[in-house]
Amino acid sequence: MACDLVIGGRRNSGIVLDISYRGVFIQTNAKPKLGTEVEIVMKLPGEKEPDYLQAKVARLKMVPSQLTALAQGGIGFRVLNPPASYRKFVGENAREQAPAPSKTSGSRRSSRSRPKSSSEKTRFRVRASPRDGGEPKSYLLTAPSADEAREVAAKKLGESWEIVGVEPA
Repeated sequence: MACDLVIGGRRNSGIVLDISYRGVFIQTNAKPKLGTEVEIVMKLPGEKEPDYLQAKVARLKMVPSQLTALAQGGIGFRVLNPPASYRKFVGENAREQAPAPSKTSGSRRSSRSRPKSSSEKTRFRVRASPRDGGEPKSYLLTAPSADEAREVAAKKLGESWEIVGVEPA
């Protein structure tokens, strides 16, 4: 979903990648600082007029240029006092996207659940550390399996980085 961010009077475009009652994650080229208050302008499906959300920068997810095709960087915002239309939209989508209750207990997999096909992809968090001892980084990317996520990240980052962990995001 397209949106605009108004930061310090300047308008920046963005794409909503994730939305919840408490916040929204937006892919954008804007670079506000943590804690900055912004206005997010977006037209929610089914609404005639755009919503104007007051929000605060809660998280910055910068992605190196070599990974932008695989990992989605952006900004996590905490929505402050969301309007009724936003709360309604998020509430309805949460019900639609909620997984069906599992008949198995714990983390055991049901013998009747089908394995993922190679065309289905999962989001993974890949943690990498530079071999020269610099600051470690974490990236989100989608892949059919954790092994493939590890392989793609290693290939894109190059030999100067070591992949230290991969887990479902």
